[in-house]
Amino acid sequence: MPSRPCLKCHRLTRDGSYCPEHTPPKFRKDKRPSPSSRATDRPGWNQLRAQALARDRGACVVCGSTDGLAVHHRIPVADGGPNVLSNVETRCKRCHRAAH
Repeated sequence: MPSRPCLKCHRLTRDGSYCPEHTPPKFRKDKRPSPSSRATDRPGWNQLRAQALARDRGACVVCGSTDGLAVHHRIPVADGGPNVLSNVETRCKRCHRAAH
């Protein structure tokens, strides 16, 4: 690959559009996604999320709000919780933040 200038500082770089100092986090090889984002990237997540929203009738299980809904893992995937319907529940943004 020919040398190209960094898009931020214009120093020549050999492996892309950014020098190591200005490489955005999503392109860094040492940056790994959090366990929770990896859980939602798994096959079947969208279907599981839809099932949880339907089961909980499109409302937060804590306060009953229907605004800003998220599907929350009761036992976090990072702590070994499974990605199954019995381990997820619908929460509004405020109640989801409070759970974390």
